[in-house]
Amino acid sequence: EQEDQLIDDISDDGTRSKRQAMRDPRYPGKRWHEGVKYYFDDNASPVVKSVFKKATELWKADTCIDFKEDKNAKDTIRVHVGTGCWSCVGRVGGLQNISLGQGCESIGTAAHEIGHALGFYHAHSRHDRDEFITVDVANIKPEWVDQFVLRTIANNYNYNLTYDWGSIMHYGATR
Repeated sequence: EQEDQLIDDISDDGTRSKRQAMRDPRYPGKRWHEGVKYYFDDNASPVVKSVFKKATELWKADTCIDFKEDKNAKDTIRVHVGTGCWSCVGRVGGLQNISLGQGCESIGTAAHEIGHALGFYHAHSRHDRDEFITVDVANIKPEWVDQFVLRTIANNYNYNLTYDWGSIMHYGATR
């Protein structure tokens, strides 16, 4: 469902221009300035490679972000089959990882993890989320609670945009 929503969003009229990207003056180097370089670990299956490449195409179609496969770049993302689905938020510098482990082999999941690598936090963690949705922490599995911690205005500026329930960076109701 999230994958279909992303495809619908990317193919819309292009009016969505800003997102709740990381904003923290202590970390100015977290942005990718010359496109995003990546490569596939030897353990990446053909399916993982395919969904990751399709996810980069979705990001490229509606942004000015360029992705290029380049294992030897100074700053590069290693796409691998690790434990779970995860990525650091923003550019780390040097080698960083995106894990698309078992159960993560979908375009929507790959696009979500790319969003993190680009510097995006979860939509449901923005500082004003309680004005738009209700999060019942009692219903969240203990291992997922940290994924719902609110960000501050200082490190997650929203450009005064309305809440985006359809964001690829938003979890569904099943966590």
